[in-house]
Amino acid sequence: MKMVKKIEFKIVFVRDRNRIRQWFAITSTDIFLFDDEIIRIYGKRWDIEFFSKSISYFENLVKNFKVVLMISW
Repeated sequence: MKMVKKIEFKIVFVRDRNRIRQWFAITSTDIFLFDDEIIRIYGKRWDIEFFSKSISYFENLVKNFKVVLMISW
């Protein structure tokens, strides 16, 4: 028989500012954090992820631009 480890987690529901009927469910394994703190931490994480993807996008854009410049010379 396989033992299953139970993991406690907290779910926080957040309404989308732009679409009133849209909700997000954010989970945290730190069940002692306040809802506001979970939302703040998730917001920071999302900002970092968005920034990282933006950097990758612009990095590819610059590489492609360099290729276009080299071809045009």
